[in-house]
Amino acid sequence: MVANKVMLVAGYTRDSIRIPLGTLEKTEHGYVWEPSRAREDETYAFLPDRFFRVPGLSDIERMESVELFDFFKHRITQNRRTQEFKDMVKDMGMEEYEEWEYVVRSGLTKVTDFYEVVECTE
Repeated sequence: MVANKVMLVAGYTRDSIRIPLGTLEKTEHGYVWEPSRAREDETYAFLPDRFFRVPGLSDIERMESVELFDFFKHRITQNRRTQEFKDMVKDMGMEEYEEWEYVVRSGLTKVTDFYEVVECTE
């Protein structure tokens, strides 16, 4: 079973601790983004405000959408018909590509930034 809620985390370096930026939840009506309150934590006071901003997502207010928010959607390859992608999907334990399950299982990591999607433990 796939979690219906994930957390977007980021580090300020490749090996730093991961700081929660917000949660993404899959509902029966679409998706909900809820920004975290980590910016208010004195532990992270050394980080600039821009660290907590995620492109296209609010860092203050809850957001709802019937479609996956662009920030997450653009982290999924557009080349889904390639055999390499199909093999990767199978390696993740999926019979075929399904958008939400892919988000949860893949982590949506990239080598160009420090964002990562992890399952919520709350």
